[in-house]
Amino acid sequence: MRRDVRQVFRSLRKHPGFAIVSILVLALGVGANTSIFSIVNAVFFRPLPVHEPDRLMYIYWVPKPGQRPFVTSYRDFQFLREHNEAFSDLTFHWRIGMGLSADGRTDAVLGESVDANYFDVLGVKPVVGRTFSPQEDDPSNSQNAIVISHKLWQRRFESDPSIIGKEVRVDDTPFSIIGVTQPGFDGVSDPWRPSQFWVTSVQRWPQEYMHYSVFPIGRLKPGIGPQQAEAIIATQGEQLRKSRTHDTQEGFVALNSKQVILPFDPNGTVVPRRLAAALMVVVLMVLLIAAANMAGILIARIVTQRSEIAVHFALGASRMRVIRNVLTETIALSLLGGALGLWLGRLLLALFDAYTPTRYYMDIPLDFRVLLFAAAVCIVSGLIAGLMPAIQASKLDVAAELTGSGVTGHRQSRLRLRYWIVVPQIALSLALLIVAGLYVRVLLTLELADYGYHTDEVAVLSIRMAGRDQGEQAAERHRTFYRRLYEAIRAMPGRYSVAVTSRLPLTVDPGFERFFHAISDDAYRNGDREGVGSLSAAVTPRFFETMNIALRRGRDFDDRDAYAGLRTAIVSERLAARLWPGRDPLGRSVAIFSNQLKEPPEWLQVVGVASDVNPILNDVGETPFVYVPLAQQWMPSGAILVKSSGDVTGLIGDLKNAVAGADVYAEVGRVQTLNQRVAEILYTRRMAAGMLTVAGLIGLLLASIGIYGAISYSIAQRMREIGVRTALGAERRDIVALIIKEGASLAAIGSIFGLVFASLAIRIASRLVVQVPRVDVASAAAVCGFVAAVILLACWIPARRAARVDPIEILRGL
Repeated sequence: MRRDVRQVFRSLRKHPGFAIVSILVLALGVGANTSIFSIVNAVFFRPLPVHEPDRLMYIYWVPKPGQRPFVTSYRDFQFLREHNEAFSDLTFHWRIGMGLSADGRTDAVLGESVDANYFDVLGVKPVVGRTFSPQEDDPSNSQNAIVISHKLWQRRFESDPSIIGKEVRVDDTPFSIIGVTQPGFDGVSDPWRPSQFWVTSVQRWPQEYMHYSVFPIGRLKPGIGPQQAEAIIATQGEQLRKSRTHDTQEGFVALNSKQVILPFDPNGTVVPRRLAAALMVVVLMVLLIAAANMAGILIARIVTQRSEIAVHFALGASRMRVIRNVLTETIALSLLGGALGLWLGRLLLALFDAYTPTRYYMDIPLDFRVLLFAAAVCIVSGLIAGLMPAIQASKLDVAAELTGSGVTGHRQSRLRLRYWIVVPQIALSLALLIVAGLYVRVLLTLELADYGYHTDEVAVLSIRMAGRDQGEQAAERHRTFYRRLYEAIRAMPGRYSVAVTSRLPLTVDPGFERFFHAISDDAYRNGDREGVGSLSAAVTPRFFETMNIALRRGRDFDDRDAYAGLRTAIVSERLAARLWPGRDPLGRSVAIFSNQLKEPPEWLQVVGVASDVNPILNDVGETPFVYVPLAQQWMPSGAILVKSSGDVTGLIGDLKNAVAGADVYAEVGRVQTLNQRVAEILYTRRMAAGMLTVAGLIGLLLASIGIYGAISYSIAQRMREIGVRTALGAERRDIVALIIKEGASLAAIGSIFGLVFASLAIRIASRLVVQVPRVDVASAAAVCGFVAAVILLACWIPARRAARVDPIEILRGL
């Protein structure tokens, strides 16, 4: 084997052009595969960076059997802890976004609110300092403690070894840093959005108000398996349901950490496994094209070495030895291409990170799984590429080769083989491009759709309210803050439109209709207590003007809709049609409520009807809306919307000052345009369409290289024929047409198979990933035309060169 390897590298040094082309071809295939697998590995295969992650169970609340799991409440967590039978210990966490201030600088960072035993249950050790102790779960403890991530320690504090005891502020609250987590631990909330700090919930909320959502995690007791724990948790959920004063169908479900795609998205609706599988199939198709391309190159190379191979056979070499030599060469080329492909894969991942919104940020390490995958890809692709040429070399007719007889038949056989290697390359690349074209079309349909509002020239400033006020004290503070803020905004000079809202209509939870309802006074008097699933938003005057939402009837909110005035509302057309079909909704009464209506509701008088709005990804059907005045329904958080025909950068500073002036502990979080928000929402679909397009273009490039090589090889074998035709009077255009005809026939055959593959891929994709049109003649015709043009160009270049050859020089060689 050592002798074979030395011989391979000597041969590659003698033929650097062949080596460079082969390595580049495989590098494209390996690089695409490595980059996609790195992303898939980071989301689905990389275990949690904790002690024995397979012994962890996530516990969810389920509203009804078969429905999507949700996080539960702290009260339910207390019940689980008091009745714990399956776990050695239970903890919880909740993702939060806050402003972290230190050394005169404030950063908006993501963190987690946790129980004090969080790190102990997960088995995470600090590299500096300590983690939380039981005293951090004591509400009377006035020393607020915070643990920061290793990355935050490196990036924000430059790995300061004396970081312990340093004071930072999280929003308006001072915290003392007590520890730094181990490298690689970014929490267990979401690999796309790593956590950078941890605080205990008691230090963030007083104990008596801890009836918010939490995410329980349990570590299994020794001797108890995941299935036993699932049964125990289901039984405890049944016990809790029976203890409720009202009839419900809710319960608990426990899932092993290996079953969960994303903790806050256990069913994988954001990044589904099937989408990852589809992307892996796509890049494997690119790898097959690269391997087939290399096989064609090797067949041409073996033709040039047939005399040398015949001599080896004549000197006693066995067929297995020849096969081994060829496979050694191809695997060596694959490994070299794999090394370059790893670098190319890292470059692609760097581009991926550069164009990934911060909302979807994810650490993508080049761990041993990625390296093993790349090595396996290299070896398998080398075997696929080299197996057919090796078999062809082993079947060489030694006598015919040494005597020169029968060479033409072998040449024609090898030429046909090269052609049939090129055909699947064309077919696969065409199928990839057609599917990519359909996804791009679906994406354009989403981006160009009329959602009932405009996102151009509108900036969004997220408002973050800090402080520990609770109950009516917090409500009064929020009322005062929003009143002062809106008065300051109205006093700002300039030609622009500014409004405040508690909700943007860009996204809607698919389960909203189970929790938010609107009911008319007529339906209530008739005994209806369910109402119509709808959303509500608290807005200021000029909200509809700022968002370009048309008011169909009635009026906008104004100074008449004050806190002490008549309770009013504006409803969407769709909701008005459902609540008062065929009747005028103005002046009628509507109520909004969550979950189940138990008490007489607070009625709101309808003063206007607004046009319907839909989320960007309209996967939930109709979305009725009820708008209420922000002056009457004070919300703890919201967003400022600014619309201006010019640059809004100058306004942002004034708006930040207005927020700070309205409340000393209020501040502006993210500042974005609505178009940037839309880009975040459409990111996963844009990413999939982009990857499909890039994969298709790479496949087409490789197919073009393959057909260029096949045509060049065909011309080299037919030079005598071309010389004779030219001597007998054939013109250059006739020679070019003859050669292009061969390429066109290959393109036609490949296109037929490509259309069949594309049809199958579209059907599978429509069922598994996202609905796309079953038949799209326009897209298919455009892609076929583009592929045909590229293929004909790859044929025309060698054909033009062959037509310029002097026939006299060719005939002299006869």
